[in-house]
Amino acid sequence: MSAGSGAAAAAGTATSALCLLLSLTAVAVCLLLGAKTAELQGRLAALEERGAAGTGPLLDALQPRVERIFREKLGEGLAKLRTAREAPSDCTCPPVPPQPFRSGALTPNFLAAG
Repeated sequence: MSAGSGAAAAAGTATSALCLLLSLTAVAVCLLLGAKTAELQGRLAALEERGAAGTGPLLDALQPRVERIFREKLGEGLAKLRTAREAPSDCTCPPVPPQPFRSGALTPNFLAAG
């Protein structure tokens, strides 16, 4: 055996050991997280059971107010209906809000050209 093949064998063994160590660490972390998740689910179920019995009157009292606020917010978010403007079909100019003109004031270019 030469010195080069011995070093390559040692490097291969070290790499295999590192891969085994990382795999075992990943399995341990998965098991730990699974146990923590099960514990949290149990605590949540216990809280839901305890809270379900005592919140009936509170929810009944708040329900009308929540529904009223929900209807207000829903009404604000709905799209406003737009009415079609009265313009000839060959008109391609954008709609302009009416503006009062004083006598002697300059008229905008788009009104002077029409």
